[in-house]
Formats: sequence, C-alpha cells, structure tokens
Amino acid sequence: MDDWMRFFSAELFLILISSLISRSVNGSVQTVNATATAIVSAESTVHPLVFNCSELNEQIQTLVSRVKATVCSLFNCTS
Repeated sequence: MDDWMRFFSAELFLILISSLISRSVNGSVQTVNATATAIVSAESTVHPLVFNCSELNEQIQTLVSRVKATVCSLFNCTS
C-alpha cells in the first residue's frame, strides 16, 4: 500500500472515530442535562423539607471542607 493510501486510510478512520466520539459525548451531555432537569423538577414539586437540594449542597460542601482541613492538618499543608 502506498504512503498516500495509508495516510488517507488513517484520516478516514480518524474522521469516523471522531464522529462516533462526538455523538457519544453529545449523548452523555444530553443525559446529564435531562437528569439535572428532572432533579430540579422534583425539587420544585416535592415538599422542601423532604427534598432540598440547596441544603444538601451546603451540607456536602461543609463535609468536604472538614475532610480537606483534616487531611491538611495531618500532612501539614494549607487548605
């Protein structure tokens, strides 16, 4: 096979693969967006005491900060 044929085959392969990867990424983004929309929808319809995303987010951030501070104190790093 000539060099130009190899190059053409490689280029064609990359074009096909990039198209498949692009579709896969777009599908994943759409899935994430749909999930986020469903969560926001659920948050607005379910009683706030039962399902409060902002409160849960604050608690998670507090927990992450505490874990980070603990790890940093153990290894003498700055948080």
